Amino acid sequence: MFKNIKLRTQLNLGFAISFVLLVVVAATAGWGLQSALDGFTEYRWLVRASNRVADFQDEILSVRFAVQNFIINGDDQSVQAYHQRFDKMEATLKDLKKDASHPERAKQVALVETQSQQYNQAFDQTVAARARQNELISQLRISGAEALNTLIGLSSQAGIDQNTVVLEHTGVLMAEFLKARIVVLNYLLSHQLEHFEQAQEAMADKVNKEREKLIEGAQGAYQSQLEIFTKAHETYIALLPALREAIEKGDGLVKNTLRRTGLEIAKVTEEVNRTYALTGGWNCGLRCPKLGAKA
Repeated sequence: MFKNIKLRTQLNLGFAISFVLLVVVAATAGWGLQSALDGFTEYRWLVRASNRVADFQDEILSVRFAVQNFIINGDDQSVQAYHQRFDKMEATLKDLKKDASHPERAKQVALVETQSQQYNQAFDQTVAARARQNELISQLRISGAEALNTLIGLSSQAGIDQNTVVLEHTGVLMAEFLKARIVVLNYLLSHQLEHFEQAQEAMADKVNKEREKLIEGAQGAYQSQLEIFTKAHETYIALLPALREAIEKGDGLVKNTLRRTGLEIAKVTEEVNRTYALTGGWNCGLRCPKLGAKA
C-alpha cells in the first residue's frame, strides 16, 4: 500500500512523522527539565527554611545565656544585653512564621511565639524581684550599720564612764549581732530555707536575749543609745521576711518559668527543624512542601 503512494507524499509523511517524534522528544525533555527545576527550587526553599530555624535556635540559646548572665550579675548591663538578644530572636521568629503556613507547623511556631512571650514576661518579673531584693538588702545594710555604730558608741561611752557591766554586755551583744549578720549573709548566698531560719533565730532570739541583758545591766542609763539600737534592730528583723519573699519569687521564676520554658522552646523548635530534614518526604507527621507551596 505504501508503494502505491506517490514519492512526494511519502516524503511529506516521513517529515511529518519525524516532526511529531521531535515534538514528543522535546516535550519529554522539557517535562524532565521542569521537574528538575521544580526539585531544585523546592530544595532551595527547604534549605532556606531550615536555616531560618537554625538561626532561631542560635538566638534562643543566646537569650538563655543572657538570662544566666543576669542571674549571676544582676546588673543593668545584663538586662540591656538580654533585651537586645530577645529583640533579635523576635525578628528571627517573624521570618520563621513566614515559612509556616502549613497548619501543623504553623501551630508549632505559634506555640513557640506564645512561649517566647511568656519567657520575656517572666524575665521582666525576675528583674523586678531582683530589684526588690537589692532594695531590701540596701535597707538591711543601713539598719545594720546604724545598730552596730550605736553599739560602738555605747561601748566607747561606757568605757569613759568606767561602767564595766554595760561595757561587758555591750561587747557580748555586739558579737552576737555581728555573728547574726554573717548568718544572714550566708542565707543571701545560699537562698536555702534552713539558712533563713538560722538567720532569723540568730538575729531575733539570740540578739534580743543579749539586748535584754544589756538593758537590765544599764539600770536606766544610756536610754537614748539603747532606743536607737532597738529601733534599728527591729527594723532589721522586720525586713527579713520580705527579703525571703523576694528571693523565693525570683528563684521560682527562674526555676519554674525561665528554665522550663526555655527548654520547651528549644524542644518545639527542634521538632519544627525536623520537618524540614527530608526533602519531599514525611517527617514528624508533616509533609515537606511542593513547588511554590509553604509548609
